[in-house]
Amino acid sequence: MVDEAGIIGRNLHEDLEGELRQPHTDLGAAWYVARGYCNATVRFAPGDHTSSQLPEEVRALGLVEQHAPGGERKCMEPGTVVLVQRSAHRQQWQVIVNYPFMPYRYALDGQELAGNDGTVRISKAVSFPRFDETKFYFVGASVETRLVTIDYQRLPVPGAPQLHRIVIGNDPADGNFDLHLTIEGLLPGGRTVPVASESLAIVGQSVDFPDGFLQRYIACVARALGDKWVRVKKAIPDRWRTPEIAWNQYREVEKQLADLQSFGIYDDRTIERIKTGVATRLRLERQG
Repeated sequence: MVDEAGIIGRNLHEDLEGELRQPHTDLGAAWYVARGYCNATVRFAPGDHTSSQLPEEVRALGLVEQHAPGGERKCMEPGTVVLVQRSAHRQQWQVIVNYPFMPYRYALDGQELAGNDGTVRISKAVSFPRFDETKFYFVGASVETRLVTIDYQRLPVPGAPQLHRIVIGNDPADGNFDLHLTIEGLLPGGRTVPVASESLAIVGQSVDFPDGFLQRYIACVARALGDKWVRVKKAIPDRWRTPEIAWNQYREVEKQLADLQSFGIYDDRTIERIKTGVATRLRLERQG
């Protein structure tokens, strides 16, 4: 009899043998032995594993900062003081393969998570969010490359002891980065079966506005923009189009772009790139 766990334990191959005896009479009877084999394959679908973020631990990083953005900006009164709180996030990701008949190998960015628990260090490009008044959402970031520390632990799944999970955690001091997780099933003799591959977004630090400033600012911008959309729609038949009409359309787009620029949504280079694209679409030649 072939069973699922048994054939996996035999590297997806099992020899079969059975005896077939005929009822005997006074003249005797035949005795047959049937031999054969069974091969199997294992394939995993996306739903065969789950990954989820466990409740995170959040703590304040330092004292509340005060910033006074300079220059003129719509939806912000001159002299406005913005309160900013930087926070640290201890995050843990739980990964479960919902198939109990083989062991699994986990790796992050190609580095194996060996044993039942431990830590690995991986070189990553990381970002640290900072208040930045030049950005529309007032949040910028500094970027650097460093060795990040990841801890992990293999544990039984509560309520399903036949399954195991691996819990992967970060050090908030390492900032924000992505990890590439790969999972392989292990067969006897060193063979492996691909199970899953996915990215985990690690957010170790954030910038928050504890007095609700950002929500109020965005709501004000949304009201001010109203139905302003940057678009060029050829509603006029080609035979009626003249350079004067095209230039009128272009100037209307310029006005809309100026509104967007006044809110800091686009920087100067982006505005110029959009203008060039619009002029090309309208078959106009900009000067300068």
